[in-house]
Amino acid sequence: MVTEHQGPRFIDVQPTFVTRRVDMADVCGIDAEATDLQPHDVVIAKVDRIGRHTQIEMAGGTRVRLNVNDRLLLACGARDGVRGFRANAASTVGPAILAAAGGVAGQMDAEERARTKAPTEITVQGAALRADGSRITLAQYAVPQANLSDTVPVIAVIDMIPGTKSALRNRARTLIRDFATRNLRVAYVKATGSGTDGWLSDLRDRLAFDALNFADAGMASTYNEPVDRIEASAFRLIGDAAQRGADVILLDLANGLSRPDNMALLQAPRLRAAVRSVILHADDPDSAQIGIDWLRAHGHRVGAVSTANPRAFRPQSVRPRIGLPVLAEQATQEAGVLQQLTAPA
Repeated sequence: MVTEHQGPRFIDVQPTFVTRRVDMADVCGIDAEATDLQPHDVVIAKVDRIGRHTQIEMAGGTRVRLNVNDRLLLACGARDGVRGFRANAASTVGPAILAAAGGVAGQMDAEERARTKAPTEITVQGAALRADGSRITLAQYAVPQANLSDTVPVIAVIDMIPGTKSALRNRARTLIRDFATRNLRVAYVKATGSGTDGWLSDLRDRLAFDALNFADAGMASTYNEPVDRIEASAFRLIGDAAQRGADVILLDLANGLSRPDNMALLQAPRLRAAVRSVILHADDPDSAQIGIDWLRAHGHRVGAVSTANPRAFRPQSVRPRIGLPVLAEQATQEAGVLQQLTAPA
């Protein structure tokens, strides 16, 4: 049932980073009786109690403090629990939680509530509707489908284990800068994750030709999603970046090699064929070798190891065993290494 229409009562609804592509002029009502919400559906929610998330990422990537009674434009999505708690996608109006600061509405079971810090509580007031009464989803605002040219190299970047956000940012900034200083337009594409990526705007300011994530392809989160949908999302983003002029595409797979969505995606034949090389981020040679062996066994060419701990890779006995360039996050890389990463197999 539509309980609101476009007008003054929608002025206070704030779009979030996940719903940044949604045109607020299209939000003409809400269904306050929706009991069949699906992942990536767009909803309007009210903040009831501040908990784990004290801030929300706005459409431009800026974080602002949350207040009780704030109304937000969110999307239903799950959270994988790598950094914090695990949540399923919100499936009905009523009590829910803010599953990710980027603007994801989720639901948490009693066992997870007992295990972790109290989440920020929200009430999903209803599914966002168009003027014709149809439900609004993120997929309706996805970047256009485009064909992928095999002339644009795709370099996959993945951690052996989940790293800190600061390490991820430093690695991305360094790679973007190194390619950009050689007059190559770099597009950064985050293929997997849980909808907290406001720092993409920071990468654009750091010489990135463009920076996109799965929300630009119509997904609030990739957790619990089938691999064919994640793969289609990644290809939509890669194709869009290539069509608009990227020379190199960095494809970031979040939260570690062992994540089910990442492992499935890396084994998907179409994506495996599209990736020129992989940069594996590891803290020590032993874990790096485990990841290298797995990637090679599944048909990937590992081009380099990235690390925030270069001392661990310094002994001469390590290099023959790894047999790959070791990239320090803060150091400018040699042109030969970058050429090797982008060269056809």
